[in-house]
Order: sequence, then structure tokens, then C-alpha cells
Amino acid sequence: MQPAIFKSIKEIVYERSGIDLKEGKAKMVSARIAKRLRDLQLEDDKAYLAFLKEDADEIVQLLNVISTNVTRFFREKAHFSFTESVVTQWLGEGQDKLRIWSAASSTGQEPYSLLMTIAEVIRKSRASCDFRLLGTDISTKVLDKAESGYYDAQEVDGIASDLLKRYFAKQDGGYQVRDSLRSHALFRRMNLNEPPFPMKGPMDMVFCCNVMIYFDTDTKRRLLTDVHRLLRPDGYLIVSHTESLAGMSDLYRPVQPSIYVKADAPPNLGKPGKASA
Repeated sequence: MQPAIFKSIKEIVYERSGIDLKEGKAKMVSARIAKRLRDLQLEDDKAYLAFLKEDADEIVQLLNVISTNVTRFFREKAHFSFTESVVTQWLGEGQDKLRIWSAASSTGQEPYSLLMTIAEVIRKSRASCDFRLLGTDISTKVLDKAESGYYDAQEVDGIASDLLKRYFAKQDGGYQVRDSLRSHALFRRMNLNEPPFPMKGPMDMVFCCNVMIYFDTDTKRRLLTDVHRLLRPDGYLIVSHTESLAGMSDLYRPVQPSIYVKADAPPNLGKPGKASA
């Protein structure tokens, strides 16, 4: 890919998604748009760039292929252990409503892992709770898979056998998320580079894992500011273990590695405050 063409595509991707493609990514970009060239019957990268500038709908397809979507069930176990502990405490305090946002939900493994975690707490405590999860991603392709809730046998390897039996049904050689769990999830396309976000909040927890590593400092700060607006006073922001908010924002206080609480919450780190309405 010619440097000038890569520079133009890099600028378009940044403007529309906040993803900052590094200079060494030209080969990766060229390889990922190769299928689009074939599908559109275009001759080369130059022709694709021209088409991209003329057809706004192609931007979505470009972001579909550029986005990296590596995920698996219960990927960072500490996050789900923390969620289990916090939700147990909230329910014990009488909270009967939970709202969770998975901001980069990819193909759905993180959202369904969270829902299984919450459903298990509710089942064991015999509590009554209205729980909902919003999963968002910039890629329509991965959202389609997440919404379908269907995974092959290899993809469900990280799920304990009792959870797999309780929340999935065998289907066509793979596994389908049961409606009893899937009904608690809503998936929508959202660009994290375009705050303010349309949700009203408040959110009890926001998971934003393995996405800010692709953003520059200004994009991260805008995102963190609007997440802060959406979180309840003692709500939690959870990022991946490869990310840190150190030096990025004074809106959050660390609870444990990769887990943060709103900075204006009472200084009772690791424990939520009173249940929200």
C-alpha cells in the first residue's frame, strides 16, 4: 500500500472511529481490505480509497475489517470475580435493578460472561432483580454474531460445564445461548469516538476492555468523561489488564488493578455504596 493511500485511510479511520492506526500498520490494512476489493470488484487500494470517499456506507464496512475483535468467555477472570462480589453485596443491600454496559462487546463473549455471572448470583441468593446489559461495538459484523448468541464448540471452551448446561443449548454442532439469558442483553452499534452517548444512565458498571489501547489521549479523555457522566455515584469502570488510567483522568479512583470507582464516590474502595434507585 502506497504511503499516501495509507495516510488517507488512516485519517478516515481516525476521524470516524478514534482508532489511531500506527505507521507500521499499512500491510495489515492492505491485507484486511483485500476482501473488500474482491467483493467490490475494484482493481487496487487506490480505487478503493476513491470508492470510500464517494460511498459513506463503505465506512462501516471498512471499520468492520479494521477492528480487532479477539475475545473469549471469562477472558479476565478477576473482572468476573469482582462482579460476582459486588453484585452479591448490592443484592444483599436490597438493590433490585442492575444496568451494565459492555462498551466494546465484540462477538458477545464478554456480555454473556457477565450475564451468566449475574444470573448465578441471583439464582444462588434467590433474589429478585431486573438486570439488563447493553453491548455496543463499532463493527456490525461482530454485533450480528453477538446478537445471534451462537458459538461453536471451540468458542465455549472457557465456560464451566454446569454453566454451559444451564445457559446454552446444543445446536447444529455448536451452542446457542438460551433465551432466558439472551433476553437480558441488547446489542447496538456505537462509536466510542462520538460522545455524548445516547444512554440516560445511570449505569452500575461499565466494561471498556481492550479498546482504549487503539485511541490517542484526547479520544480516551472524551470517552472517560462521558462514561463518568453515565455511571452511578459509586459505579465501576473496568478496563483490561493491559490498560491503565494513570495520568489520564482524575475522575476515577483505583480499586484494584484495572478496576476503578468514580472519584466522587465515598472513599470505601472495593465496596459499593448504597443501592441506587
